[in-house]
Amino acid sequence: MNIKIISFFAIVFWNNLLIGIESQNSNYTHNNQQTWSLYKTIKNDENDCFISAICFDPSEKLLAIADCHKHVCIRDVISNKKLMSKNFDDEINSICFDQAGDQFAVLLYTPETHIFKIHYDERKKTIRYNPYYSLNHTGNISSIFFDNNNNICGIKLKMSQKMIQCIDLATNTKYISFEYDQWIKVIAVSPSKKYFVMGSDINHARLFDTEHSEEVIMLQLQSSVSACAFDSSEKFLAIASNDNIVHIFDLNTFTEISSFSHNRYISTICFGSSGKTLAIGSFNGKIHIFKQN
Repeated sequence: MNIKIISFFAIVFWNNLLIGIESQNSNYTHNNQQTWSLYKTIKNDENDCFISAICFDPSEKLLAIADCHKHVCIRDVISNKKLMSKNFDDEINSICFDQAGDQFAVLLYTPETHIFKIHYDERKKTIRYNPYYSLNHTGNISSIFFDNNNNICGIKLKMSQKMIQCIDLATNTKYISFEYDQWIKVIAVSPSKKYFVMGSDINHARLFDTEHSEEVIMLQLQSSVSACAFDSSEKFLAIASNDNIVHIFDLNTFTEISSFSHNRYISTICFGSSGKTLAIGSFNGKIHIFKQN
């Protein structure tokens, strides 16, 4: 009799345990609505060469790569063929294509920005590039991007005043200005300049709405921020943390909709124009491209 009672309670316990596990798995699926899988790995010229910046062209057929050897190249994503290669006299902070893929810009540590006219022949798989113009800057420019009006913009740090600014580099017009109260590690601005994200060695990222000049939310992470990027439609924000995890946030609800781990320290990250392609640069000279399923 005692054996039967024990067996009964054991069965009930086991069934409840299975229900609990299924419930947990269901919640996990609900909280992580997107799934991402590795699509391709692109190897740069040298092993263990720190990738400092990456960006897709608007077609997502080309990927530009800057490394720690003051070198920039543009590769065909499918074949990994190198279509452009150029060395500079200084370290490279940031690179970007314009909205049409006709211009390519390189920001040096100096700081100065070099802009090239780009012509990609898809049939021949070749690129012609010519220097267009250069801009010398005052102050510390940490990164550059082309906004939705195809203006070349820079994120500027005024450390003595603890202020971050987004400026039009060609006209020196100031768009955004924020004061900060902690050491800043990562900064990104969305293409329309509506959103602004700031990460530090503390385990969170702060998201600002520039139209209303207010902090929207503090996004909690398990580790400090190593890289972040907005997609071109401003629907998603990707944040990479020092525990080698990529977090994807929905900018409509400001909730995390996906996360996945990566086996290397992430130095830089970027979305493709579709918002369904994500490139991750690492310290080992490789770029891993993920696709949303």
